[in-house]
Amino acid sequence: MSLVPKNNVHFRLKNFGADKIFVISEKNSFRRKEFEKAWKWSDLQYEFIDAIMGEELDIKSMIQDGRLNTFIDPSGNLSKNIIGVALSHQKAYEKALSEFDSNGQPLQSFLFLEDDARPTSALIDLIESGEYTKLLTNISNLSWDIFWFGRAKNYIKGEYLNERVKKLRRFDSPGAQSYMIRRNSLDELYYKIKDNVDIAADLLLDREHDILKESLCTNKTIIGQMGTMIHSFTGNKDLPDDHISNLYKSQTQLPIHLWRKDIPKLERVNPDMDEFVENVEDFDYHKEIGYTDNSSALGEGETTSWKKIILK
Repeated sequence: MSLVPKNNVHFRLKNFGADKIFVISEKNSFRRKEFEKAWKWSDLQYEFIDAIMGEELDIKSMIQDGRLNTFIDPSGNLSKNIIGVALSHQKAYEKALSEFDSNGQPLQSFLFLEDDARPTSALIDLIESGEYTKLLTNISNLSWDIFWFGRAKNYIKGEYLNERVKKLRRFDSPGAQSYMIRRNSLDELYYKIKDNVDIAADLLLDREHDILKESLCTNKTIIGQMGTMIHSFTGNKDLPDDHISNLYKSQTQLPIHLWRKDIPKLERVNPDMDEFVENVEDFDYHKEIGYTDNSSALGEGETTSWKKIILK
């Protein structure tokens, strides 16, 4: 599935205003090949970052080294792949910070994509209407530390700045498939979190509001997640593994039919992490860390008690 502008097939996206784009992707994977096909119509220029897969990780060593002690999540999700994704984004940050232009000057803005990132109808509408060029001007002129081109839902909640850009409502419909960070902010972020994992990659970017102070976004998701675009985030157990619904299901979270309701504390913990979990406690995010918009709600606004997973 790939949307293409009808009247502007050769339209220049200009890398969405980024100096460089990195695409986090499993090496030699189906998703990598499909990503290339999906964006072939555009002038997008990018470099692949080989993802760190959960199966490669030595979780015991990470715990012993102090790199993985506790993990917080709104629903108590934890898997080796969640940790792998977090480390993959860190790997991309490290590579970005080593990039310089032809004059030896450091590049200043980086767009990070995951390999299920796809153009949405909202992006096509911006191109067809001529509003995309105005969006690039906004990105160039507005003050921001992180700029989101999509979240897990089509409509992104936040405070309108103009017809194209909002100030993001953090923690609403998180998703890390498409976001851009300025170099100075990325440098501070990377050296704060380097090699350690205590939260999922997308949630971390909302949590670190002391560094990513100005968090802006497009009014609608213009670079979406393939799984959510085809309404198959957790896959379909009744279809073959090579069906598109399962090829693009979440690689980090347990499908609903595998939730372990008989073990409430471990309901959303993948069995591949069972041996490392000592306990799961309720975690009051609002009290312990705090929401910048004075709201202790996540997603659609229900009061949410996060989970703190203690590892051994």
